[in-house]
Amino acid sequence: MRNKNNILSFALTHRLIYIFIIVCSVSAILFISVKCVKVTASNYNINNQHTTESLNKYYKSIRIDEGDSLWSLASVYSYEGYQNEDEFIAEVKSVNHLHSDCIHSGEYIVVPYYE
Repeated sequence: MRNKNNILSFALTHRLIYIFIIVCSVSAILFISVKCVKVTASNYNINNQHTTESLNKYYKSIRIDEGDSLWSLASVYSYEGYQNEDEFIAEVKSVNHLHSDCIHSGEYIVVPYYE
């Protein structure tokens, strides 16, 4: 009888260990899944558009047309990766070695864009 109780106790202990391992494994999988979903969700802005974290930054040369200004170019080429249009303009001025905000039609400047 005592041998039978030992066998039942041994089986119960192993069953509890297996249940513990399964519960820990499922918990770890759920935790990792929630973290992955959270990271993926943070790569989207409110309008479900990708932020610059998933886009590449490129530069291109454009010709300045009559009536263009750095602010009009910022409204066309500036992306959400910039805090504001002034930050975009500062980068355009730096890349093109501009010391003022003046640009003239017929000139070419380099502007950043994301794709």
